[in-house]
Amino acid sequence: MLGKGLALLTRKRRQLAGVAVLAFCAVIGAHTLIANSDRSRTISLYNIHTKETITVLYKQDGRYVADAMEKVNWALRDWRQNEPTKMDPALVDLLWEVHTELGSKEPIHIISGFRSRGTNDMLRNHTDALLLIDEPTFTGCRVWARPIGGLEMRDDQGEDFKVLCVAVADPHQAHVEDLGQVRPHRLIEIEHFFNTYKMLEDKETDVVGWR
Repeated sequence: MLGKGLALLTRKRRQLAGVAVLAFCAVIGAHTLIANSDRSRTISLYNIHTKETITVLYKQDGRYVADAMEKVNWALRDWRQNEPTKMDPALVDLLWEVHTELGSKEPIHIISGFRSRGTNDMLRNHTDALLLIDEPTFTGCRVWARPIGGLEMRDDQGEDFKVLCVAVADPHQAHVEDLGQVRPHRLIEIEHFFNTYKMLEDKETDVVGWR
């Protein structure tokens, strides 16, 4: 009985060792994939605001491809001003590596890339965020949110911009990534509110539209 028990224990140890080796090989395999792809890399980007998609070979034989990097810079531009900048190639490499580790076949969705000083000033001075959520909240409540678009308008203080967001933890809204996925009547309701919310103050507002 003792001998049979020892044999069973030895067999289980071997099985566990085999599983550990397979897991180790899987981890090594993922890193080997990245190492072997280091000399040539292709990246796909999708800008949720402009609806542009690019797929470019940005790194070939260990060197960055200038024309491809210009396309990456344009995809990551300040979409409000159409102003690009020169992105750090190491950032693009990081995006590629994370995307590869995750094993995703979809393009990387760009929510916010480069922002110019003019856009930062505009957002800092005139921006409020609206949150689409099905549950009630309270003052001081912090909610993880995803920006999906915004409403451009003017009031007595000048130009204003309302950023529309969805709660990423709300199962009814978590799939929404752009304005096209919001019910059209919901957007009309929001427009109507901002067209009339200052009437009792005898002030006028002008809603320009969504973007």
